[in-house]
Amino acid sequence: MNDIKNLIDEIHDLSIADQIGGYVSLKKKGLSYEGCCPFHDEKTPSFKVSPVKGIFKCFGCGKSGDLISFVMEKEKLDFMKAVFFIADKNSINYSQPQYTDQEKVEVKQKSDDRIEILNINEFALQYFKQQFLLSKDAINYMYSRINQCAPHWQFEIGYATNQWQGFYNHAKEHGYSFEVMEKAGLCRFGKNRKYDVFRNRLIFPIRNISGSVVGFGGRDLSGDDKSAKYLNSAENPVYNKSKILYGLFHAKEAIAKQEEVNLVEGYTDVIKLHWLDAANTVGTCGTALTVDHAKLIKRYTKTVNLILDGDPAGQRAAILIGELLLRQGLNVSITPLPPKHDPDTFFQNGIMTGLEVVMPNDYIKKYRQDFILYRASILLNGLDNDPQKRYEAVNELSRLINFKTEKTTKSMYIDTITDTYKIGKQNFINEVKQAEVALMVRQDDDVIIPNGVDRGDWDKYGFYENKNSYYFKSKEGKAKHTNFSLKPIFHIDSTNVNDSLRIYDLVNEDGFRIVLDFDMNEMNSINAFRRKLESRGNFLFWGTETHMAQLKMKLYKETTTCTEIKNLGWQKEGFWAWSNGISTENGFIPVDDYGRVDFEIQNFYIPAFSRIYIKDRSVFLDERKFRFMENEITIPQWASKMVDVFGDNAKIGIAYYIAAIFRDHMLHLFKNFPLLNLFGPKGTGKSQLAVSLACMFGVQQTPYNIHNGTKAGLAEHIQQFRNSLAWIDEYKNNIDYEKVETLKSIYDSIGRNRLNFDKGKKKETTQVNSAVILSGQEMPTVDVALFSRMIFCQFNQDQYNNEQKQSYDDLKSIEGKGLSHITASLIQYRKEFVKLYFNVYNETLADFASECEGSYIEDRLLRSMVMIVSAFRVMAESEFKIDFGFDYQELKRVGLKSITDQQSQMKSSSEVSIFWQALEALASTSELIDHWDYRIDLEKSLSLRSGKTILVVPKNILKVRFNMVVSKFRKYAKTSGLTALPAGTLEYYLKNSPYYLGESTSTRFRNVVRVVDEIKIDTVVTNCMCFDYDMLAEMIGVNLIIDSVAKYSGIPEIPQDTPPF
Repeated sequence: MNDIKNLIDEIHDLSIADQIGGYVSLKKKGLSYEGCCPFHDEKTPSFKVSPVKGIFKCFGCGKSGDLISFVMEKEKLDFMKAVFFIADKNSINYSQPQYTDQEKVEVKQKSDDRIEILNINEFALQYFKQQFLLSKDAINYMYSRINQCAPHWQFEIGYATNQWQGFYNHAKEHGYSFEVMEKAGLCRFGKNRKYDVFRNRLIFPIRNISGSVVGFGGRDLSGDDKSAKYLNSAENPVYNKSKILYGLFHAKEAIAKQEEVNLVEGYTDVIKLHWLDAANTVGTCGTALTVDHAKLIKRYTKTVNLILDGDPAGQRAAILIGELLLRQGLNVSITPLPPKHDPDTFFQNGIMTGLEVVMPNDYIKKYRQDFILYRASILLNGLDNDPQKRYEAVNELSRLINFKTEKTTKSMYIDTITDTYKIGKQNFINEVKQAEVALMVRQDDDVIIPNGVDRGDWDKYGFYENKNSYYFKSKEGKAKHTNFSLKPIFHIDSTNVNDSLRIYDLVNEDGFRIVLDFDMNEMNSINAFRRKLESRGNFLFWGTETHMAQLKMKLYKETTTCTEIKNLGWQKEGFWAWSNGISTENGFIPVDDYGRVDFEIQNFYIPAFSRIYIKDRSVFLDERKFRFMENEITIPQWASKMVDVFGDNAKIGIAYYIAAIFRDHMLHLFKNFPLLNLFGPKGTGKSQLAVSLACMFGVQQTPYNIHNGTKAGLAEHIQQFRNSLAWIDEYKNNIDYEKVETLKSIYDSIGRNRLNFDKGKKKETTQVNSAVILSGQEMPTVDVALFSRMIFCQFNQDQYNNEQKQSYDDLKSIEGKGLSHITASLIQYRKEFVKLYFNVYNETLADFASECEGSYIEDRLLRSMVMIVSAFRVMAESEFKIDFGFDYQELKRVGLKSITDQQSQMKSSSEVSIFWQALEALASTSELIDHWDYRIDLEKSLSLRSGKTILVVPKNILKVRFNMVVSKFRKYAKTSGLTALPAGTLEYYLKNSPYYLGESTSTRFRNVVRVVDEIKIDTVVTNCMCFDYDMLAEMIGVNLIIDSVAKYSGIPEIPQDTPPF
């Protein structure tokens, strides 16, 4: 029984002319057949059938398709019923599983794809043949290899020009879509362009046994060592290299007539032998021979003659191929060639006669040897004095002889070998019998390995697979222990054992197929293994731990290991990972159906769009948005629309975006990376700019709401993607101060600490992988240290004219098509960016510092702005010369204005600034009194709780009785309509301000003491907070040096020289 794919393949191998000929009277006309259409009345034939293409078409009514389409229309059946109808009619064995409607649609789509690929392949062949006739190089090459160009006509040799889009443009002009060209493996996309796969190559069309062109082989004519000598079509719905033999379509009649086939390796080997009358020759298309190849040969003959290269590699290949063919029950011989020759060069040069070409059939007749006897001559000649090697040789020959099932044949081999090489006959017979037991090839039907089954698994692992079930060695010979088979897809490697998975394709004996992932517990516990299997359907394993271990030995050996990419974006291996593929210096490489993608010598796994999880709508939701999306929009077009909509803020946003995609390099240089703050009232466009920047990475991600979200959620949000943008929305100054601290730590790329219970409660820190956009309707002035870690963009406009509204709609239309292709194009310049960035940064820093000379700009603000401006400058001014619609000088103007405005806001608008400004107001009205609530002293040293500090230069130290002052501040705030922070929060921010020095535990202040009805002045030594008054005054702009008016009348002033302590 076949699964549905194999069944359809067998149907496509049927002669469409013979099948349709059962319904319609067809007459041969050239390469096609014609007759009257069975779907409409006509007298003049307009119905054509092409056996080569495997399709039909009526030029009267327009109906067309393949054999399955014909039967669907004629018998009024749906797709699956038509498949089974044809199979029954042609006695093809199959199982009839139950398929969902979606699975039926998928199978039908694959059949439609097959028709499209066959059509474009035939079109491509005509193009390549035409180019061959126009190319002197291609014609000369054929003459040099074959001595004449005659074989060109039989095998239809073509030529692919050296143009990048030669075939693409030709096919496009004739109405073929790029998608079809890509499906057929004729064109690809990379480096932002579509290009031909075959360039400057001699083209060999590869036909299936029905004559349809299913693929192409290309021989490089450039002579460039870096270019692959031979290039084959990628596998697709019509081309599976393990099931195609080159030249079989041309050779099958000769093979059937001569009852044997010559098996060679290369295209020119096949062509040369056909030209020299050995028309029963086929080749492996440069790939290893497979069991499917052997099965294909057995459809035409049981006798194979190997004519492989005479070098050591060819001899090794002959050993493997010969044994594989013997296992499949074929009679195998070999015709050795001299060293350093292949069939093409040997028969062309005619070295055996010196002058004349040697005819292959004559040479084969003279030098051909039985494969087993050939191996005996190689293994036993010259080993008279080496008993160990003779034993090993006898052991191998005994195994080969046992691939022959007839006793008489075995006896003849034993007689010939023992007589020729003087080996004890009885000893050899005993060795053959032992090998027979080891291979478990017995006469009773219960133990004989079925025809077509690869005996390698049975010999090596103790089981074989047949009809989607596993049979294991047992005392009785063999026993079935599963009703399913597994095909390894890949292994996901992980340092965390819980994340290590093995992915398998499972199909049961009824043909029901699923893809399943097994964790390490399920692969090491037979009960867990069974539980996982049976939870997904009719998959049963009733073997033992030993049987499971045997399975694992084979499956693990055949499994490719992949590294799972858990954080999309930039990868240290040198590429950018999207959820649907990777961007490299050479363009975009999509993942396969299982989420696999190869880069250089490593295999990677990206699960978001893997067929394993694609139907699960509860996982990888964010990752699926982070994907590569092709778009024709250019960088200048995009940047221009951004500036039209967002003005100067767009210029800063674009520079920040460029810096973000190279964020890891800047962290390496500076150990920090600023946040981008988008501040403004509702409706002013701040959120829309965040949306526009987020669209540079695929579909816009959902922003994190910092007002309502958890700290763990925030940590995950900024960890998810590398060198991307993470948007945090709804910022307000009254958020929990721990979240403020988290935002501050983002600047230094410090994540959140947590305990990992899977690793024995070890402490680990989440990563800060993304640059962060922080948006909200409140300016983040609650903490100057936070505000200074940001690049500041203020939005004010909330009314827009029709032109501005249209620009906004245009931008949204562009973003709807996806803009991640722009990110991919910029990433291609990474190596050059890394080389140039630091020098450009230093030049830009010097330029900005010169412009800021004479005005106070905090160093952190200056360097943060220079960091992103330099990233823009590298892209816009270096060798890349990318046009963003504005230049460095314009961005410098915008950047300088931004940091100047930000410095002013830091000085006047922070919650801490409000506190100091309120203190100034209270002091001016004598609500706060010098030496009572605070005092300012010129000090040479300070005694703080942390220890004594000697000041190099005497400083004015502001000393504040916090508890006294804060109560008056809160009353003042209430009457003035201000929002006062809680005392604890205010104290925290004051202690984290740049001008805070520490806490003194013994400062003397004046104090009022009431004794009966009399008020007396006293002093008290108490704690106070100490600040650098001069720095405070410069940064905040307050003046607390005020001649206070005595609050209580009649209180004499204390002399100024009264000691404070």
